[in-house]
Amino acid sequence: MNLENQNDDKTILRNKNTKKFYQTEKSKNRFGVSPKGVHLAIFELKILNELAELKILNTNQLQFLHQKYQSIKEDTLRKKLNRWHNREIIHKIDVGKRKNFGNDMNLYRIDRNGIRILVQEWFISENQHIDIKNFDNIKNIDHFLGTNQNILGIKMELEVEGFTVEYANHLIKLTKDFGIISDAILMINDVIIYIETDMGTESLAELNNKLYRYANLARTYKNYKHIVAISFLDNTYITRKYYEIKGDRRKANIKKLNIYNDDIFMPNLKITLSDFNKTPNIITSTILNSSERNMLTHLNEFARLFQEKEKFILNQIDDTEVFSKQVLDTHRGLNVFCEVYNGAGNFVERIAMLIMDKNDLHHNIIMNNLINYVSDNVFLKYINRLIVIYPTKEDREQDIYGISYLSNILFTDLETMREDKEDRYYISKSAYNMKRVPYII
Repeated sequence: MNLENQNDDKTILRNKNTKKFYQTEKSKNRFGVSPKGVHLAIFELKILNELAELKILNTNQLQFLHQKYQSIKEDTLRKKLNRWHNREIIHKIDVGKRKNFGNDMNLYRIDRNGIRILVQEWFISENQHIDIKNFDNIKNIDHFLGTNQNILGIKMELEVEGFTVEYANHLIKLTKDFGIISDAILMINDVIIYIETDMGTESLAELNNKLYRYANLARTYKNYKHIVAISFLDNTYITRKYYEIKGDRRKANIKKLNIYNDDIFMPNLKITLSDFNKTPNIITSTILNSSERNMLTHLNEFARLFQEKEKFILNQIDDTEVFSKQVLDTHRGLNVFCEVYNGAGNFVERIAMLIMDKNDLHHNIIMNNLINYVSDNVFLKYINRLIVIYPTKEDREQDIYGISYLSNILFTDLETMREDKEDRYYISKSAYNMKRVPYII
């Protein structure tokens, strides 16, 4: 339902705030300048087009869309939506009357006059069938609206960065061929984003099987970059029912299931695990490749802070001196190796340093494989310990592994490294707890 080039001739003469009058059929209540029509600006047509594409939106989501073009108060918006409802531009679904629901909210879908106007303005094809009556019967409203919230947020953030985001519903048949039914699919040129809104109801085994299918999809269509965004619905989003979703534990369990899983490690596949409200930002960062671009900067800062705080000297070793044939190529690139010397120039130990992105499942697989390599001593030179470095303290604190590591695996973050405290590192105390420690030789 995206605008085609043929739209330009129709719309270029109209400013986005200039309203055009549309006659509507079977008028009910009088409003505006005419009892038989409605004034709509270009941006309001775009909102209606989004509503037709997304099937159902609540009041807050429509306000979010409206604010993208023009600020509006909630009360003013409700009056506008009521006018559109009265003219059968949109249809208000009163879900508050249904049983077993908590918070009342108004839901809206496109209506027959709205469809007619979008066809008239060439936003959608005259031959395109939209089964609007079925929109009223969507069963899992919370999941559906949560997915739409992710779509709106992702589109908004990517558009701010200058990207054109398309709905890729035409790919649903393709994913079904691989046994996948994504909650939503977006596309930016050769990048495909698959949204998976997780409510904790799907078994971890089934969710993990889905990751294998996505890997097969990426393996088959190598000319595309595939991003699977697993977004854990939590209390940052208001739902109609209460869901006890322990997102951190669920993320930890997914990581445990894939601790050494190179079968889902495709170079053109990214799998992100994120809290619900952070999903748009994480997808944008993934598209911009922020974590990989910033890796060298973070490593250099850690090396500087390490030498300043610990009073040791770091000398980087070339990877070819360390990596053996037993180390898979897919596990290289995120880390560096250094030899540690004291002030007198005496060799102390040899370390590996890894920059960690807690939202990237592949980073977790690389980390665990490096830990395994260190433990099994498969490197050409003996590595005494691995230091896992997070960009922020929040990232480190929120990353839960669900397993315990040996004491030669240190975790830290750049914010903690900047502090004057001597205990700048953490070791596993248990599967879900860390103990703060100093750097001791």
